[in-house]
Formats: sequence, C-alpha cells, structure tokens
Amino acid sequence: MSIVKIMPVRSLNKTVNYLLQNYKTEEHLVTTHECSPETIINDFKDTLFLYNEKNKSDKKYRLE
Repeated sequence: MSIVKIMPVRSLNKTVNYLLQNYKTEEHLVTTHECSPETIINDFKDTLFLYNEKNKSDKKYRLE
C-alpha cells in the first residue's frame, strides 16, 4: 500500500530536483500534463503570474 504525504512546497527547484532523482522512481513512471520536467519551473512561474494578474494578488514563489 502506498503512503502519500502532502507537504507545502517551500522551494520549487529543490522539490522538482528531489522528485526527479533516479533512485526515487523509474523514469517511465514520471508523467506530466501539458508541461515537461525540464520546463516545469517556468510553467509554474507563468501560472503564478497569471493567477496574480487575475486575482490582483502578489503571491511570490521561491526558487532557492
């Protein structure tokens, strides 16, 4: 049985790098929808920008 933990993302770069480590999962099990692991950070930044524009918000992202 799988165990899933939901934790807040504090650093997008670190999280993506952590998730894509070869020993974590097999490459054929990594899937995405309308993005790729190589472009995911820019895709998230674009999505946040659109969210902020639409909602007159100023949410920040951390990439450390």
